[in-house]
Amino acid sequence: MVKIPIFLSSLICLLCFLFSTTSSFASFPFDTEKFLPPPTTVNVQFGRLDLDKYYVVSVSGIWDAISNKLDLNISDSGTFSKTVTVDNKRHSADKFIGGVTPEDGVFTLSGTYKKGHISGQWSYELSIPPREGWKYPESYVGSGTFYTTQPISESSGAGIIEGSLTLNKTNWKDKKMVDHVAFTQTDNFSNSWTAVSNCQEVICGCFEYDDPVDSRARFNSLTGEVSLAHCYKDGKSQDWTPATPKAKLLVNDHILTGADSFAVLQFEDMTTFRIKSSTEVIVKTPPEQETKLGLVSGHLWINFKKMLTNGTMEVEMGQAVAGIKGTTLVLEQVKGASSIKVIEGVVTFKSKQTNQTVDVNAGEKISADFNGLSAIEKFDIAAENAGWGKIDDVKSINNTSRSISPTVVVAAILLLGFFGFLILKKKKQNFSP
Repeated sequence: MVKIPIFLSSLICLLCFLFSTTSSFASFPFDTEKFLPPPTTVNVQFGRLDLDKYYVVSVSGIWDAISNKLDLNISDSGTFSKTVTVDNKRHSADKFIGGVTPEDGVFTLSGTYKKGHISGQWSYELSIPPREGWKYPESYVGSGTFYTTQPISESSGAGIIEGSLTLNKTNWKDKKMVDHVAFTQTDNFSNSWTAVSNCQEVICGCFEYDDPVDSRARFNSLTGEVSLAHCYKDGKSQDWTPATPKAKLLVNDHILTGADSFAVLQFEDMTTFRIKSSTEVIVKTPPEQETKLGLVSGHLWINFKKMLTNGTMEVEMGQAVAGIKGTTLVLEQVKGASSIKVIEGVVTFKSKQTNQTVDVNAGEKISADFNGLSAIEKFDIAAENAGWGKIDDVKSINNTSRSISPTVVVAAILLLGFFGFLILKKKKQNFSP
């Protein structure tokens, strides 16, 4: 029997260690979340307002004008001013006394932005002249505050708009000099809003980080237009470039899929992420820490190939935290809302706004926004699976070899060759006369 020297045994063990995987999977994505620095553009989207309870707000036209989207351009100094013209469509077909044309309403919002927080004031004015058959003028006047309740970051933000809006129908006398009583009604309202970042920089949230670190995450497949951007200080590459199958993914890299484009990421612990079209993610993990990814917007399918020793893993999203006890789920971050669909296992879902926690089982879905958690609903697992059919099946990933450093490969070949040489030399010595 050939005896292997101790130092060769140690080298073999070292090789085994280099080729093994030791990473684990834990919380994601925004453990080091940063507020968006100015200058930047913030897209404000308002929550649903029950207009049946707010007659003046409803008929004034203000909500139709601002509720879909309100872009705030933050200057270098952290100030902003926004004016929205409210088209007076409700009265455009009316015949006004004296041929006067009604003016459109004007909504103005201005304020300051500092370290992710907004503090602002809004006002609204609309005047409607007397009309035939409706012989008194009316006006709408309102004002209030606009502020953040959750700092605006690379993922999202939240806040409140509140104030009052008053409808005045002015007192007047008709041709017979009959007095008509003035009518006044005021709505005091408050409503929430979310902020979805839309930086003026080429890549939103691509901050200048320190020296680049290899995340050890790699693409397993790319389909269509998939872009990659590095965000470290000296990289000078904070711009989208086409992703390639052999691309080295660094910590804090951004990945963006275009329309009808898909990508599959795999980490050293064999956990896989299937990324749908029009999705942006941030690679968050140094190789010596747990695997995690940041979901800026879009849709992710996650398959965990191994769990932590305690059997639970937390996933942090823009509006919620999910404690994972299963193996497969779908995450969505759309318009400031965080949603989850459980394919296998159980997820403990917690709202950041209300701290309410519920367990979500396989075949169930739930979402969280600035108002808290939605009700749990059922969904069709088979239909959800079919929706991800264009992306490479997760099972095929198990047979995909992971990227190994060329240096390690060369070292392994040299060591094995040296080991083989020693064995052959030993054999010749044993058979020599």
